[in-house]
Formats: sequence, structure tokens, C-alpha cells
Amino acid sequence: MKHLKDMWLDHEARVIEAILEGLIILQSEEQLTRLNTIITTEEDSRQIEDKINRELLFCLHKANAHLLRKGRGVKSDPQYEQRGQPDEQYLSPPSADYKRVDIRWGYFDVQAALNTGMQGEKYFCIECKRLGSRIPSGRLNPKYAENGILRFISEEHRYGQHAQSGAMIGYLEDMTCEEIFQEINAAIEQVKATLLPQTKISPLLPPQTGWLDKAINRVTHQLERPFPISPYTLWHFWLDLRNCYPRTRKKY
Repeated sequence: MKHLKDMWLDHEARVIEAILEGLIILQSEEQLTRLNTIITTEEDSRQIEDKINRELLFCLHKANAHLLRKGRGVKSDPQYEQRGQPDEQYLSPPSADYKRVDIRWGYFDVQAALNTGMQGEKYFCIECKRLGSRIPSGRLNPKYAENGILRFISEEHRYGQHAQSGAMIGYLEDMTCEEIFQEINAAIEQVKATLLPQTKISPLLPPQTGWLDKAINRVTHQLERPFPISPYTLWHFWLDLRNCYPRTRKKY
């Protein structure tokens, strides 16, 4: 089991480094101009998140190629909107096979497959959501918890199954990080009443460095799940895109 843990920690470290490098590229002046065009010209606001996700994917490819040239990076490519796979050992529900995480980044552990009978494919799953104040289609920050965090612990989705950690990426549209942080933790408290007894979500922990404007803020917390692996670490990377949005904060 030590081998399995060491393999995952190395993969996790490489993926997180690539995510941070990719987000830095996404936040470059050239990319922000491109995102501003996407946001201001897209008539269907529901498509904005998907289009930013595609831009993020391209940036992750660039970042990983740069890291590989330095002897780091991930040897596999990030995969976009891939379905989960059937799990014979743990009999995952059929619904989980049809759920699509935004981006997943994996490797194949040959020793796990040969020596333990466990599935060899391990995926670091990344779910992306918008963050900010209420919009006509609903409240963004509670959705981040209900339609994002919960997917890593629900039997219906089982994001990150067989993995020790994963991530969420939040696209800040408006509000401060502290305001968003408080609203998401409040949403976490509300959903706790609906969870199975063996399922737990700890509150988000604030960054030790404090909140940074026009930067990438990183927070984390622990999840306990009714399927392997548990406990599970969920990283959160919040990207400041507030300058890309023409709308000002509104009261609804």
C-alpha cells in the first residue's frame, strides 16, 4: 500500500503544479482579452463556463508541455468531459458511469492492477464552477457546493473514485474571496443535513497567506465518502476573472 500512496502523491504533485502553471497562462493578458471576448459576446450565459473550461484545457496542455521539457509534468494528457468507468469490484451505480467530470488527469498503476486486483486507472478529477453573486439563473456560490463539492462524495457521481485527492477550479466573476468563502461554507453547513451518516464535509480552510487580488487563491478541505478512497482531499483553486465581466454586482 505504501507503493500505491507514493505513486499517487507524485501524480498529485505533478498535476497540481501543471494546474497552477495552466491557470497562470489563463490569467495572462492575452488570455484575459480572449476570455473577455467570450464572456461579452456569448448570448447564452450557460455556455460561458464550458467555453472557459475549453480555454483552461488548452492552457493545461501548454503548461504540461513546458513542465515536461524541464523533467517534470504529467506523462499523460488531461481529458475533457470524460465519463466515469464501470467498477466491478465496488459495483458503482450505473448513474456514475454516465456522469462527466469537467477534466480528469490520470495514470495507469500496473502494480496495483497485477498485485492487488484493484483497478489500475487512477484519475485526478477537476470540476470547474463559476463564483460570485446571484445571477438570474440562480445563486452561484451555493451551486459551487451543491453541484460541485457534493459530486465528489455522492453515490450518484462518485467523482475521483479510487483516488486520494482531486480539485475544483472556481472562476471569480465578482464579490471578494472572503465573501465567497463565507457563502460556500454556509452552503456546506446546509447540505450536511442531507448527507449519509458515513459521509462528511469539513469546512473550507482559508489560505495561510491571506486572500490575494488578481491572483490564484488556493484553499482545501477533507471529505469522507461511502466509496473508496476515503478520506479524500479536495483542493480548490480560485481564479480572479473579475476584470473580464462587464456586469456589476446586482441585487436580486
